[in-house]
Amino acid sequence: MSMDNYKNKNQNALKMALIWFGRGMIMNNDLNTNSKLLDYLMEHIKDMASCDIEEKTGDAYKRFELFGVFNPISIGQRELGKIHQNPENLEAFLNEIQSQDVYYAAPHVFRRKATDQLLGVYSVAADIPCVVPTEPYIVLNQIKGIEEWYVMVRSEKTVKYKDFINNVKNRQYYDANHVIVLLNDHDIDDLLGAYSAEL
Repeated sequence: MSMDNYKNKNQNALKMALIWFGRGMIMNNDLNTNSKLLDYLMEHIKDMASCDIEEKTGDAYKRFELFGVFNPISIGQRELGKIHQNPENLEAFLNEIQSQDVYYAAPHVFRRKATDQLLGVYSVAADIPCVVPTEPYIVLNQIKGIEEWYVMVRSEKTVKYKDFINNVKNRQYYDANHVIVLLNDHDIDDLLGAYSAEL
């Protein structure tokens, strides 16, 4: 079967499964039916995500966003390996990643009056583990046209996002597009000394 035929067949099946899965959840609590559909979805979601992303972006599969209870989660190959097409693994993974004691930094958008440019700004704080993206973004592209990205590391003290993410020392993996950074006052002083930028 060609890749196009595979995609078409599975996209249609996935759409039907989602429709029936949604109906089953809303109209009745037929756990047997819902379980079978969920198993089907878990079996095909990796292939479908890869095909869909490649088709839309022209790039090889990188990640897709899953909207969790507390914050969006980027699912990449590493996460798919943990989930391994198993609903119980998915539940355990979501619980594990979202129960960490971290601050999830969300961007704020401002308009620079002089130039009418849109600026995206994340905020972090000293001695607090903060989740930040490796590539800044607005969830669901709700605001488009952001020309510059910054991180506020102290009150009204910022660095450009690229300088921040490329030079922060203490960071660990969170998901396919996020890391946990932990800065102390000395780290912040170093960043501001080398990369301070005006909004």
